[in-house]
Amino acid sequence: MPILMPSFNNPPAYMGFVGFLRYNVGGNQLIVRATSCDIKLSQDNSVPEVVDGRYDRTVIQYGPFQVGGSAAFPALYGRDSVSGLSPAGILLGYTLVRNPTQATLYSIPIDVKYTTESTGYTYENSIINTFKFAVAQSDIVSITTEVIATNRNPISQSGRSLALLETDTPQTRTVQWNDAFVLMYVGSSNQSIVDGRFVRSFEVTFNNNAERYYTLNGTLFPQAVAPRKRDITGTATFLGRIPELSNQAFTNTERCFEQSRIRFGYNVPTTSGCYGALDVTLPNVVFQPEEIALTNDLFETTVAFRSLPDTQTQLTDGIDGIINPATGAAM
Repeated sequence: MPILMPSFNNPPAYMGFVGFLRYNVGGNQLIVRATSCDIKLSQDNSVPEVVDGRYDRTVIQYGPFQVGGSAAFPALYGRDSVSGLSPAGILLGYTLVRNPTQATLYSIPIDVKYTTESTGYTYENSIINTFKFAVAQSDIVSITTEVIATNRNPISQSGRSLALLETDTPQTRTVQWNDAFVLMYVGSSNQSIVDGRFVRSFEVTFNNNAERYYTLNGTLFPQAVAPRKRDITGTATFLGRIPELSNQAFTNTERCFEQSRIRFGYNVPTTSGCYGALDVTLPNVVFQPEEIALTNDLFETTVAFRSLPDTQTQLTDGIDGIINPATGAAM
């Protein structure tokens, strides 16, 4: 058997740092500097149980194509008033806004380039199924989105370029925990009971519970992707215990409706010329009893919550008073 002598750098060692993740929203190409991205096309194959007189499997069954995955990135500041809208705010707008006549989410193409060669795909008709905002003390503000698409095509077929301009990713900084704010208002009070001094960590997830729907359309791809009832849930961990939140949760059944609110987001430094603030309000928040435990370490309590918006305004007025989707900026 002949010995194969290696040909140096053939094939080459492709490096992934030249790749990018790009959301194409409203005619603009929104580049996010991802810490992870596993958006892909997948398919489950199986072997049915058949009796055919053989020791080995002889029949293969192909499952449907599923296109989607998650991507995470740190919240970053913009450097000018034109492109300085918060990417987090823009993507949250696409998570919340639904077509008023069809109750569907607005879809966007998502481009993922992987290497210097022509390896890049557009994930067509992508919807943002879940959006997670998370921040903890001594850490950055982190955003995670989970998307569902209907198909995948090479980027070149969509008419967009595999290349990026230097202006697409200018030097900037992450949004830190000291930039973030969390305010909690119990009942109808206009005075916050909790502010960031008490909060060790905070996270909230908007989940559209979307589903793929397949038909006899002659392909293995879904015919449609549609959202169902939306869930808005989260948790907050506090330094010590917050009696007002505990009492509010303990007396939940004594009220017929909730008026508590949670306001969260992050500010821009006042003297730095940064852009891209985020300001989100969750209405009608129901708190759960705190998680509490005896410990030799720092005494903390964790409170889970759920927001139940009862309005359904559309594009011009924002969604449920949470965010202004017309501009992508938070209210």
